[in-house]
Amino acid sequence: MMLYTRIAEDIPAGTELTIPDIMEKYGVSYTKTQSATRVLEKINAVDVVHRRKGSQTIFRVVPDAPVLVRNYESKVSAKRDTFKKKKNPFGRNKPCGQDVAEREFVSVHNRLFSVLAAKRREIKKNSGGWCE
Repeated sequence: MMLYTRIAEDIPAGTELTIPDIMEKYGVSYTKTQSATRVLEKINAVDVVHRRKGSQTIFRVVPDAPVLVRNYESKVSAKRDTFKKKKNPFGRNKPCGQDVAEREFVSVHNRLFSVLAAKRREIKKNSGGWCE
């Protein structure tokens, strides 16, 4: 359950609260609390009573907050579902021949460079460090 849902359902209407109050009650971080209050403010589930130069904001829960939150969640979940369907309707992409060839080339290339680096270390070790 999202934090904004818990706030709207647990806290009675008309209650004034601040971000530190929410952090203490639910044991969450400042950023999670701030994002939850932004969502509640966006959907008009809370009214901003007072702002003190950005340091502390007092919110008041409106009476129909749970209904507003449920409507918001249904809209958001519908958008998420359509995004998941549009993202890749056929499952994982199958690698084409070009991708396989490129992957093989890179692995051969990496092996070649590791062999060359080993040879270089060996020459450097045998020559006393003069090879650069």
